[in-house]
Amino acid sequence: MLNKYTYSQHNCSNTYYCSSKLRGCRASVKLEKSGQVEKVRGRQYEWIPTPRGRYLLMLNQFTYSQDHSTLTYYCSSKLKGCKASVKLDKDGNIEKLRDVHLHEPPKYLRTNTGNYVKL
Repeated sequence: MLNKYTYSQHNCSNTYYCSSKLRGCRASVKLEKSGQVEKVRGRQYEWIPTPRGRYLLMLNQFTYSQDHSTLTYYCSSKLKGCKASVKLDKDGNIEKLRDVHLHEPPKYLRTNTGNYVKL
């Protein structure tokens, strides 16, 4: 399970496909030998607008901010020592994911209009 979505293994490989593949979903997850997520195809994250007009990437309840104008996003708690990061490819798919955090995820409330408010 990744970000509340389920996947099933493909032919004893390290690639897992979305359980809704037969209904047209094209999402997949590729794992490293260690079990860490190597690559995710299909968008499993959300964009949260900030008061400064930028966006945070939210994945598995954690938020990430963009590293300048690259496609790499670092945990919003990077200055506190967290080394988690997400790298996107040019199509917006997750190319590399370091999803080990040293802290609990921030608390956000999703309003009935779809906006997020940090608690």
